[in-house]
Amino acid sequence: MYKSVADYLNELRHELAGCDPATIQDALADAEEHFYSAAGQESTDSSGTNGHQGISFLLENFGTPQEVATAYREMEAHMPLPLLALQRKKPKSLWGKFFGVAADIRTWSALLYMLFALITGIIYGMWSLVAGGLSLFFLIFIIGLPMMGLYLLSVRGLALMEGRIVETLLGVRMPKKPVFVRKGLSPSQKFKTLILASTTWKALLYLVLRFPLGILYSTATFLLLSFSIKFMIYPLWYTWLNRPLLTFRQPYFPPEGLFPLISLTGALIFFLTLHLVRWLGRQHGLLAKYLLVSK
Repeated sequence: MYKSVADYLNELRHELAGCDPATIQDALADAEEHFYSAAGQESTDSSGTNGHQGISFLLENFGTPQEVATAYREMEAHMPLPLLALQRKKPKSLWGKFFGVAADIRTWSALLYMLFALITGIIYGMWSLVAGGLSLFFLIFIIGLPMMGLYLLSVRGLALMEGRIVETLLGVRMPKKPVFVRKGLSPSQKFKTLILASTTWKALLYLVLRFPLGILYSTATFLLLSFSIKFMIYPLWYTWLNRPLLTFRQPYFPPEGLFPLISLTGALIFFLTLHLVRWLGRQHGLLAKYLLVSK
């Protein structure tokens, strides 16, 4: 018999060892929510020993940790993989690997993520820094603590939303549920829970980092794509508009004999950009996984 909800959750975490961290987070959140909501034990101390009746209810209606872990493993095994997570047949030839990037849906979804990263990065960064600064300032007033609590809750909400975007566009398994916060706690207890939870500060760090990363991703992607497309269509660009290829201190008009080489260079830059975008998508997915999934 488990003495507390914490004992039950620790055993469930142990039984789920080896599963995706996002799956473990969802399972733990479901178990806590089921206990405190369905059993009506909001007032029970999860770290104490006065919740034996609630534990019995949890075991009867939710299952033992072993049963729950088995159910989640089966659910993950039979759940249809997101389109982006499907492993397509990789080409064997070097040329196939290089040009095949354009036929990979993960490349284009990562490209979409990079292009919109500037907008989302600005939203995340400005909210994290400006709203966070205002919350800190108002701590000197009586409304400071409620404002700070609402701000930290908003950080978790933005992190959950970003996780869904990352899973959809980058194909990385992310939590479908937020870290559970027990109902029935006093405002001071909820605030203490938010402050002490490492997930809150890791989510805040991620949102702050997304500000410069979003600028970097979008700017680099846009410039590289612009250069590659301009190079590829430069013969038409010159014929129709009589515009220079490049303009630094003065416009540069290349000889017409170089036009085929310029177009080939543009195509090369385009495919290299697609490879870079797909690689950045994988690396950013790992970063999001590390900072937005509780361990």
